[in-house]
Amino acid sequence: MLSETLCVCGLWQDPNALDVKVLSDFDHVKKDIHIEDEELRLLREDPTYNINMSDDTRRMLKELGTAKGREMAAVGGGGGKAQREHAAAVATLNAAKQACYLISTW
Repeated sequence: MLSETLCVCGLWQDPNALDVKVLSDFDHVKKDIHIEDEELRLLREDPTYNINMSDDTRRMLKELGTAKGREMAAVGGGGGKAQREHAAAVATLNAAKQACYLISTW
């Protein structure tokens, strides 16, 4: 009953019904007004702005796409343990490839 009353009185509006709204009637559209917000400017300059993260994570994200970042990705990233594990896995794969090559040429 209340929803019917609101609908009849015109108080019930569907925000998704864009076809009944004339966007060119809005004042900011007519006058071509753009608001440059300080928060938006800071976010454009630094995508990690206002995100709670450690300094290590922030530094790591800034290094993505740089030569140092590509080098770290090539060696498996992470700390010394991860790099040693990556080097051991690469050595195992290379040994297996060498063994297959020796068997195939025998």
